[in-house]
Amino acid sequence: MRGSVTISANTGFVKLDGNQVLGLVTVNNKTTTLAVPLEDAPATEIEANRIFGNLACWDNTPPTNDGPPNTVTGTRSGRCASL
Repeated sequence: MRGSVTISANTGFVKLDGNQVLGLVTVNNKTTTLAVPLEDAPATEIEANRIFGNLACWDNTPPTNDGPPNTVTGTRSGRCASL
């Protein structure tokens, strides 16, 4: 991806997996409101990405990573600090 990725005010399941992002990745105001969640649906999944910028998450259900780690050249902050 040439540019940044922003996931904002989403109420469903989101998986960002195996991408190369040439910019920032931000996740904010994201909640899951599925009546019957899919497997691993309680949070956003961010895994196996190469991010050439910052990874920041705030005001959201904590994202998960149950796969390969992310590579981030910038800073990791907020609820994405451990990803």
